[in-house]
Amino acid sequence: MWWFWWFWRTDGGPVTPPSTQTSQKPKVFTLTAGDNYVSGSGVANSTINVTLPNSTVLTTTVDSANNWIIPLKPRLNQGDIIKTTQTETR
Repeated sequence: MWWFWWFWRTDGGPVTPPSTQTSQKPKVFTLTAGDNYVSGSGVANSTINVTLPNSTVLTTTVDSANNWIIPLKPRLNQGDIIKTTQTETR
């Protein structure tokens, strides 16, 4: 099944929506058991998604200095694995 979406300007002309693409993985700074945040670096204004071991997805935006941080609750345990993705708008 295909879906097509069109966006229109107020003057009636078509608008091409910005495209998004998943880019390279964002850098994640070293994690240790007991950490109450995960942080790293990426492309400014990109969206970072962090998937926790319980499948909860947390989202943040990379700041203008190319850094990002997400508070964690509960804290990480020894052996926990997280997944990160970065999506850029072009």
